[in-house]
Amino acid sequence: MARILLVEDDPAIAQMYALRLQQDWEILVAGDGATAIDTALSAVPDLIVLDIQLPIKNGIEVLRELRAQPSTKAIPVVVLSNTPGAMSMDVAHELGISAWAVKSATTPNQLSGLVAAYLNST
Repeated sequence: MARILLVEDDPAIAQMYALRLQQDWEILVAGDGATAIDTALSAVPDLIVLDIQLPIKNGIEVLRELRAQPSTKAIPVVVLSNTPGAMSMDVAHELGISAWAVKSATTPNQLSGLVAAYLNST
């Protein structure tokens, strides 16, 4: 069973997405950037769903640190954020973002389909 790391600082939103995703995959949840890095390094996920606006370390900092580690540098990342323009296309390409979804317009089922598409393509 694939392992997904869901990084979301709003507990209600994290729970909403996690409830759907756990139907198909093992789900790990991190509520801030530092915990996301620690979790990804200790229990390497098959895919990361990542918010950009996070406490302690933002999503861009999380990605930069994970891309610098051999064990996490190639993990597909789906950004799930309500922050348009949080990163330029150049930065998104540099950090290897697989997909970007707008949180307020993405249902749990839609996110599940996106996750499945990227897991099946790797």
